[in-house]
Amino acid sequence: MACSRTDERMRNKVSSHRDKHIRISKSSRRTGSHRATWISLALLLFAGACRVEPEPSGHGHEVNIVKQPIRGAIAAEKTLGKSTRMAAEQGNSKAQYDLGTMYFKGVGVSKDDAEAVQWYRKAAKQKYADAQFSLGEMYYHGNGVTQDYGEAERWYRMAAEQGIVLAQYSLGKIYAKGEGVTQDMYKAYVWYTLAAIRDPSFANLRDDARNNLAADAVLKAQRKAFKLHKTISTR
Repeated sequence: MACSRTDERMRNKVSSHRDKHIRISKSSRRTGSHRATWISLALLLFAGACRVEPEPSGHGHEVNIVKQPIRGAIAAEKTLGKSTRMAAEQGNSKAQYDLGTMYFKGVGVSKDDAEAVQWYRKAAKQKYADAQFSLGEMYYHGNGVTQDYGEAERWYRMAAEQGIVLAQYSLGKIYAKGEGVTQDMYKAYVWYTLAAIRDPSFANLRDDARNNLAADAVLKAQRKAFKLHKTISTR
């Protein structure tokens, strides 16, 4: 089974995925102006969320650093929130996902997990894969909703079948640990294999699952995994 160090690396991957606010996709290409707003904000924040000013300390050779917020960055963040909300309320799934992430991270709005769940759900119901994965994460960890591994599995599966690698890993983990489902190393191996095809860092988890299967089950699972991979790749 996977060691705790591997699990920690995987949690970091999930966290990194959820921190990503700009995703180049078919949807984002259709909403170029919305994406441009994100990029503009990112550039503003990268340029610096504060400026430093020297302040005399009473000694000729010493300087105190005073940090002050850049009003432009704050204003841009508020503008981003308004434009994202407007697009989200008009039914844009990418904007709904972005707004959910803003609430989850507390960017431009007050952090509110329950509100994040609502916007993730709206986007997920429109089959926006990243939102499906994020909604699965909210159910898995019990953020903004009652923890429910069964619901997490359902949303992970939808995202995994659309090719979200972290959803494939998460689905494998649920089956490997038997969280909300009957423990099933065959299914765990199938999903870990799919994840490892795209991201070799999941190979250790795949191999751990394989070691719990008989040789004929391994071959069957491999055929299933590669068939799924082919189906996902041609969508």
